[in-house]
Amino acid sequence: MQPMKRVSTKKGLTALVAILIMSVAMTAALAIFQLLFTESLIARDQQESVVAEYAAESGIECMKYNIYAKSYDASKSPPNPLRCNGIDYGFTKTQISPSVWELTFSPSYPMTQVNACAAISMSYGDIGTERIIYMRSHGRYPCDNPRVERAIETSLKQAIP
Repeated sequence: MQPMKRVSTKKGLTALVAILIMSVAMTAALAIFQLLFTESLIARDQQESVVAEYAAESGIECMKYNIYAKSYDASKSPPNPLRCNGIDYGFTKTQISPSVWELTFSPSYPMTQVNACAAISMSYGDIGTERIIYMRSHGRYPCDNPRVERAIETSLKQAIP
């Protein structure tokens, strides 16, 4: 009678260990990819948020300039065109009530192709000899189908003309 041959289990064990190591490596790679993808989306949203905020601020500053430089009377229709940064901007305007206007225009960003806009709601109220002008500017990016919107509110006093 011949002695029995021993069957080696080393080949099967090596394959199992290799599959386990590959599974752990694949899981780690997918986790790192998901983390990087999520971080890139957050960075893009942050960048677009900054553009929207600058558009809102540009809207407020443009209206302030037109109110002070052109001695604009808030009880009348907003000046058209708005002159800001040496550029005349046409805008769409809607009179919501006798003392509330909404303006939408696209501020200019030199050297860029930014598609941002600002929608400014403007209202006023008279207190004694002063007129208080309230402004709320919504910066939107992109302008046509906004993914991000940021708003800024401010008010200023003006002597009643």
